[in-house]
Amino acid sequence: GKDSIKALTFAEAGQVVADLTERQKLAGIAPPPRKAAKGYPTKPGGVTREQQSKMWALIGALEKLDAANGTTGKGDHRQRLCGAIKKATGQDAAPGNPFKWLTMEQGIEVIDLLKRITTSEEKRALRKGCVGHG
Repeated sequence: GKDSIKALTFAEAGQVVADLTERQKLAGIAPPPRKAAKGYPTKPGGVTREQQSKMWALIGALEKLDAANGTTGKGDHRQRLCGAIKKATGQDAAPGNPFKWLTMEQGIEVIDLLKRITTSEEKRALRKGCVGHG
């Protein structure tokens, strides 16, 4: 009874999705395969997928800030993450799987370090006038 999808409430949209899914099952149409989670495998007590995702996001933000600051050429993002891991934990990391030996607590330390570096680079970019205010 709605004119558009935008007019649906969250609950109504859920009902529509459930109805369409049921119709697909009755028609013998298989649901699309689920995508595999991004990131490296996790282990008990190790860094979580969320921590891994946050670290990669912060490295990506640093690369953008480097480009804005005109300081590109700092190397591969994997090497940069390994350097941050070394600085935060004193532990070497391999670019092929930088999270292999990190614990969840060490992951927190690395994220905190990357946040501090990102904040510093943002301030540098603002001083240079490279990045507009949010």
